Amino acid sequence: MRYSRQTILPEMGSLGQKKLAEAKVAVIGVGGLGSPLLTYLTLAGVGKIKFIDHDLVSESNLNRQFLHQEKDLGKRKVISAREKLQPLNSKLTLTPLELYIGESNAEKALQGSDVIVSCVDNLGQGETGMGKLIQYDGKSLTLDSVDLFIDSACELHKKYGEGDGRE
Repeated sequence: MRYSRQTILPEMGSLGQKKLAEAKVAVIGVGGLGSPLLTYLTLAGVGKIKFIDHDLVSESNLNRQFLHQEKDLGKRKVISAREKLQPLNSKLTLTPLELYIGESNAEKALQGSDVIVSCVDNLGQGETGMGKLIQYDGKSLTLDSVDLFIDSACELHKKYGEGDGRE
């Protein structure tokens, strides 16, 4: 079985793998952070992966964004990424979205996602889109960033209250 090394883990099991197969994850940014994340989500068997980026592959990306190669120069990052990811796991649904995400389009672009991960390197995009993302009801939003050699991460969840079964 493809995922046998995952399902033998007591914390995972076949139920955990089934949940991964049914999961819908949106990744914003297909660069230095998005490349490894998308690769591992694909290999792990996450059922539906949406990835969003408006940028083109440039030569300065090649040393750290391993989903992109020299032959991809000038190509949309989401198209380049899909071409590398789909052969890794053909049973998944990969949805590339070529757009700059912001307040006006974040809700529509992220619709249907269970988990949203921001891997943007552009603070302008982060500032304009994050307000809408954080308001996106009932979702888990993970923010990750790299500033020179310092990595930081933050995960935000919907606030739960009385009567929601999480007391």
